[in-house]
Amino acid sequence: MPTGYTAYIEDGEIANGKDFLLKCARAFDFSIDMKEDSLDIDIPISFEPNTYYKEQLEKSYKELEKCKTMTIEEAQNIIDAEYDENQKYHADAIIKSREINDRYARIRDEVDKWTPPTQEHNNLKEFALNQIDISINNMEHYHQTELGKPKRTAKEYIAIMLKMANENIEYYLKNWNEEVKRTDERNKWINDLRESLE
Repeated sequence: MPTGYTAYIEDGEIANGKDFLLKCARAFDFSIDMKEDSLDIDIPISFEPNTYYKEQLEKSYKELEKCKTMTIEEAQNIIDAEYDENQKYHADAIIKSREINDRYARIRDEVDKWTPPTQEHNNLKEFALNQIDISINNMEHYHQTELGKPKRTAKEYIAIMLKMANENIEYYLKNWNEEVKRTDERNKWINDLRESLE
């Protein structure tokens, strides 16, 4: 029975070693982005770096500039809006957590009172109880703590945002440089393969 690769030989779509080697090259790391693609798609002449890190780096530079020019009033407006939104989120989360845990408690009580019809059903009861126990929402304390937190000052907010922007720039710059290097290595690998087949 042919493999996904040798099927092309059997079908007559590949009639030489060069084309077969290029098809098989898809199984190697240089073409990692193509692993899920159909083998009918040829390897490109060259690969381009994924631009995600570059785009995020550009956004981080803009965010840094925005933070550097942010006024105390602008920061305070953001803090006020985020604080109100967070307080509502945590208050709602407490209510939802209690409702869900009440349902868990009610169902757990019913399962706990259930008498399995045979010994073989005991595992089912244990399993069901365990599933409820590991699913119980234990986040109410966290949400209560968050409700009581005071607002940051505008100066604290700006300092945190500046720090985050600088950390993001460092992170995305490093990853963009690595992506470019990986792409260059992938292109060299495929070019070396193509030249060896000429």
